[in-house]
Amino acid sequence: MVEQILSGKVSHARASLLLLQLPFSQPQSARAVEQLLPLLEKYGRQAYLSVSAAAHNFLSSERGSRSNTEQLEEKLVQAFASKIPAKEEAETVALIKSIQNVGSKSARSKLVELSTSSRYSPAIRVAAIQALAQVADKQARSKLLHIFGSESETNEVRIQAYKALLAQRPEQEIIDGIEQTVSRTNNKQIASYVSTHSKNLINSSDPHRKNILYRQIGENKSRRNSDWLSSRNIQYSYLHEQLNLGIVVESDIIFPQEALVPRALSFNLSLPMYGKSVNVLAVELRQEGMDAQMNRFLAESRDMKETARSLIEFFSNHIASYSKSSKGQASLVVSLDGKVISVVSTQDLASSSASSFYSRSTSGSLLQEIRKRLESGEKIDSAIASQLIDSTLTFPSLNGFPLVSQVQSLILLLIK
Repeated sequence: MVEQILSGKVSHARASLLLLQLPFSQPQSARAVEQLLPLLEKYGRQAYLSVSAAAHNFLSSERGSRSNTEQLEEKLVQAFASKIPAKEEAETVALIKSIQNVGSKSARSKLVELSTSSRYSPAIRVAAIQALAQVADKQARSKLLHIFGSESETNEVRIQAYKALLAQRPEQEIIDGIEQTVSRTNNKQIASYVSTHSKNLINSSDPHRKNILYRQIGENKSRRNSDWLSSRNIQYSYLHEQLNLGIVVESDIIFPQEALVPRALSFNLSLPMYGKSVNVLAVELRQEGMDAQMNRFLAESRDMKETARSLIEFFSNHIASYSKSSKGQASLVVSLDGKVISVVSTQDLASSSASSFYSRSTSGSLLQEIRKRLESGEKIDSAIASQLIDSTLTFPSLNGFPLVSQVQSLILLLIK
């Protein structure tokens, strides 16, 4: 696959689809991972994520010696960190997510810098905080606690810092610091989120979550200030104790101050099984600067056909122009099997790579074409198919023998 991509004999769109299969490959050696590194220079963002995800598979398999894996981690982290900050925000976020995929502690100081510096945008800082959560030491957690306690920070940054502090069982001084911040804050978004999140942790059936906290934080304050425009954490969990198998579905809704449209939405599906927790799917959607436009769109009443036409018109006519200015931007991050595999932003609608993927000469022309056909009543009949997953997964079973599962998936996009 690597030779085929680097040969230049395949189109950029085909190369992107091939790269999307890398996160589900199983490299057998550190050398096999290093052979993927030339992809980083030629294919940018998708290569960063795909190569780091393939490296994650090798590093978590414990196939190599400790010295070899540490050298590989260091080499990968240096390759990604040296490109930060990139020219585009989405590419910087992808580089940070790639470091998160590798999970190396050698990136800790870089992640602390990205998390704490106001020079970087909220999107970059949020990505860095999420990556730091996996490798934070006591000094890094102290920095995160300071971010959470700062009233000058945005709600999104503060909430992500709070979640990073609770990614592992925190020290008592961290819990005390969180409680003091919530008790003195007048920010209803912070109080509401911490209250719902801490309550869900305590009541969770997931053994990896329920022992992180022993009491709810900010319950009384949240009860006074909570409404449907309050930030919150939503969670459903179930565990079959005899089979040691369960499911956790979690979602975050994060609002900025005095806004009708959330700043960030996330969804996460994980499976606690046999003493481990498998992150099956995670989706993060965030936006900045589109509040006024979305408020106007949501305020208008339409029938279903008009709503579909208006949505397409909104995205085709406005999103690309927002991505070129400071008026607004949005991004989507998708993770599968605990690895970030895709980072998409509104800037992509104005890029040549987006138009080449759809084989269109101008960005947004595909959406424009769909809108015109909806208005004229013409039929649309198009399809794009790709097999992304072809992997073998091994799980321990109750009788001690491994359970081997072959997983395959075919993504088929139909526009009819």
